[in-house]
Amino acid sequence: MILFCTIISQVLFSQVREPDFSTNKWSTELPVYSLLKNSEVETTNYQTPKLNLLGVETSVDQVSYEEWNKKSTGSSLIISGSLITAGALLIPVNENFNNVRTRYQPNFEDPLDDYIQYAPIAAIYTMNLLGYEGRHSVGRYSLNFATTGVVMLAGIQGLKSIINIDRPDESADNSWPSGHTATAFMAAHMLHKEYGYKNPYISIAGYTVAVTVGAMRQLNNRHWFSDTVAGAGFGIGLTELGYYLSDLIFNDYGVNEVEVTARDPNYDKPSFFSSKLGYANLLSELTGPGRLIFGDDGFQINLDGAYMFNRYLGAGATLSFASFPLRESAPLPIAATNVESTAIGVTTLAAGPYFGYPFSNTLLLNAKALFGYARSTEASFIVDTENQTDLLFADVEEGNDFSFIGGLMLTKTFNKRMGVGIFTEYTKTIPKADITLLTQLTENGEAVYETQTAPLDFEFLSFGISFNVMLW
Repeated sequence: MILFCTIISQVLFSQVREPDFSTNKWSTELPVYSLLKNSEVETTNYQTPKLNLLGVETSVDQVSYEEWNKKSTGSSLIISGSLITAGALLIPVNENFNNVRTRYQPNFEDPLDDYIQYAPIAAIYTMNLLGYEGRHSVGRYSLNFATTGVVMLAGIQGLKSIINIDRPDESADNSWPSGHTATAFMAAHMLHKEYGYKNPYISIAGYTVAVTVGAMRQLNNRHWFSDTVAGAGFGIGLTELGYYLSDLIFNDYGVNEVEVTARDPNYDKPSFFSSKLGYANLLSELTGPGRLIFGDDGFQINLDGAYMFNRYLGAGATLSFASFPLRESAPLPIAATNVESTAIGVTTLAAGPYFGYPFSNTLLLNAKALFGYARSTEASFIVDTENQTDLLFADVEEGNDFSFIGGLMLTKTFNKRMGVGIFTEYTKTIPKADITLLTQLTENGEAVYETQTAPLDFEFLSFGISFNVMLW
């Protein structure tokens, strides 16, 4: 969920209508409209449109809050429904995602998520106290908050009592959906509705906090991944319902008159942020001492971003997580009746140049050649013999090395801010890790181990889909 905050906020902002100019003359002054609540269109001032390097107009347009809110609400409901559906569909694979948490942060424990879920709400009151008004007065916002809070409490707790899913730590059977995550996204979405029209980065900050809460609920082993995805969806959707009911009850009380400013994209600098999910085809044998450690194909998750200096050249970085199940492919020195193994993963952080080629303003090709640092995770083999169970056969410690990532991504944008794409990436790194192997069992059943430092060859080709936020 790590880039989800940016995706949500950019989707919502991308829905403001495009400027509608009645003339094709670049030098003609064009009207900018100020639409106030329940009022007719009025011409308030004139501006000369700004041209970019290609002669494409990057104009400024002012529209009513009602228009902005209507399209933002539509996008919010689509996002909400998509997340709730995804959260339900992910329930059967909860264990797979939780295994990643167990591998990377098995002992994580931090109560911060109990407190920061309310941070966006505190931000709204703080900004009002400092004189930076939002869509509603403090009194009206408080009523909105109370209405939405009641809707949220009834909806989430009702679902928890009906859908009895055990928590990953087995502390209760009310896991789905995550109440903390729903509350955090409620608070973030209220911040967006109150201040998002003024500055998209306020919304991004709120959703960043909400995503952090969702991630921490998983890291603290209090919720499954499906719980937090659904919680995010319910948080957004129930906030829209709460505001709708509040408008029906309180009408225009405490509503401030505002203007919304929308800007056209600067196609000369197609900077982006993306999240990627793909299939990872392991090209190498991991090996290790005695050629005992082999991997099967796995999956890869990437966070990718670049600032483009122009249409063809930029700089950026990638944070990549890849995971591969292990398999036993060599004869064991002992007679084993069963062999179990964990998956092994590698995390890579790399930076370098990005290259671009625009087939059009909506179809973009990117390439990258990055160098950085990689770290492999721990892994182990557990065996059963005729006389012993759960006997450690091999233990792989963490390793590190330099890394290289090269890749291509083709992006199709479907509005000013959002795009989807396909990608392929090649990753190469050979971290050295301490590997402890069982060498023999003595007559009295004692295990004898030997530790060696050996390279693990991670060379894999991944391909999949990307979800992109355009930052032009």
